[in-house]
Amino acid sequence: MPPKARTVPTVETLRYGNVEITIELVDPAQALEWLATNNDHNRRQRENRVVAYSRDMLADAWHFTGDPIRFGEDGTMLDGQHRAAAIVRSGIAQPILIVRGLDRSAQEVMDIGAPRTLADVLGLRGEEATSQLGAVVRRLTLWNMDRMPRSDGGANATRSETMTFFDEHPEQLRRAVEVAVTSRGRGFRVPPSVIGSAYFLCAERDKAAAELFFVEQLIGNVGLDESDPANLLARRYRRGGEGDNINKLETDDGFWYALWMWNHFRRGTKGLTKIQPPRGGWPSPSEFKLL
Repeated sequence: MPPKARTVPTVETLRYGNVEITIELVDPAQALEWLATNNDHNRRQRENRVVAYSRDMLADAWHFTGDPIRFGEDGTMLDGQHRAAAIVRSGIAQPILIVRGLDRSAQEVMDIGAPRTLADVLGLRGEEATSQLGAVVRRLTLWNMDRMPRSDGGANATRSETMTFFDEHPEQLRRAVEVAVTSRGRGFRVPPSVIGSAYFLCAERDKAAAELFFVEQLIGNVGLDESDPANLLARRYRRGGEGDNINKLETDDGFWYALWMWNHFRRGTKGLTKIQPPRGGWPSPSEFKLL
């Protein structure tokens, strides 16, 4: 049996052939019922996505966008399981556009459009160098949450979280991206956003010192001795990775190297000869003391 409709008062049901469209206030009990009884023909549920959506709901940062939860003619949930699971996890009802009565084969062509990236959203805001800006914002948002990016998406931030971070630091982030872009053409085998992200964090500590370390010394190679931390960092960036990854330094390693060498710069360390990841791996952001 198709799931029972729970419509928001004053909103009428629209019909197109056998298809019914409503806007409903979906509470956790309803969402749980759908997941338990109507969700036997869907892709594997991604726990990290459910967690991220529920964070937005709990922070009152979940927006009604008109994206529907969709059901087939037999009541099978064809799309929307992550939103339903996030409603259950957060315990907060959400208004959702509900579409019922779709041909089951419609599921095969759902979610195949090009997603709007963070860079796209920033571009719509009129920002420049949006690919670099998006990468910097994402990394720093996660850092602020005491998390680090992962290529498998296991640690990620929602669009609301990243845009909130941007709105809180627009000028500082723009300068960080300017510094990142300046590093192009210097032979560094790390993404420019790595340097921009590290600059941002260090500039929060001491902007003048960050300009000296990153802009004049690391990028400009001005007034450096052979043993200066910025010189060692520049050489490591130019050497790239090791073994099979010789042409590219791991992004996270490159980011941590910058913070590590910044601390040596702040201490006035001389005589360094080597830079490599610690044996036990990098700490969490909250465990690392940036000078």
